[in-house]
Amino acid sequence: MSRASRAASAPQAASIRSPLLTLVVVLTALGLDGSDLRACTCVTQPDPLVAMGRADIVFEGTVTGRNDPRADNRRVSTGDPIDYAFHVAETWKGVLNDTIAVRTARSGASCGYEFEVGGSYLVYARKDSLRFRTGLCTRTKPLERASADLGALSSLGIKGEEAVVDRALVDRFATQIATADSAGRMDAVKALRRIGKAPEVAIPTLRSLFDSGSPEERAEAVSAMGS
Repeated sequence: MSRASRAASAPQAASIRSPLLTLVVVLTALGLDGSDLRACTCVTQPDPLVAMGRADIVFEGTVTGRNDPRADNRRVSTGDPIDYAFHVAETWKGVLNDTIAVRTARSGASCGYEFEVGGSYLVYARKDSLRFRTGLCTRTKPLERASADLGALSSLGIKGEEAVVDRALVDRFATQIATADSAGRMDAVKALRRIGKAPEVAIPTLRSLFDSGSPEERAEAVSAMGS
């Protein structure tokens, strides 16, 4: 490379290094490293009733507080836990008090849901040890964007204890398997498989589908019965 070419490329190289250097400096100041620069990747979100079946609790609530259990740590990670306190306005699944704490990751980069204090949300959460957890890969969302979810949850016609709601969901999908067309049957079997709950009420219907269905339907029925 000629001296003139090297001189011309120097500003360009410097312009590339400068943002990178700035990023390193900012990350260091925040106590982050490159391992935290990752994006959250979710599979396609399930339909509202499937999401309801997979969750342990579903509720509408307003965020009243935020607590960082690792606030004193110098090193910060996007996956650090953050606890949010909610005032519960409506319970769709589970038996809840007026207040509840839900844990999530600090940042959306680690699939955490970044709630805003004072905001109202529809929350789908699962119990992990002694805590309820949620994140971006659930159907949790601001209440003003939850009309489709609320319509689907209302269509079930029942709220309350987890076991009662799960039984109603399985009944719904088992009936759909028995009465719908091929596409509807497949949707229902896949729903049962994704929920991971197929108690005795659904087993005879799934066995019947295995005996008379298409190869694809039979495979889904086997998966659902084994879930």
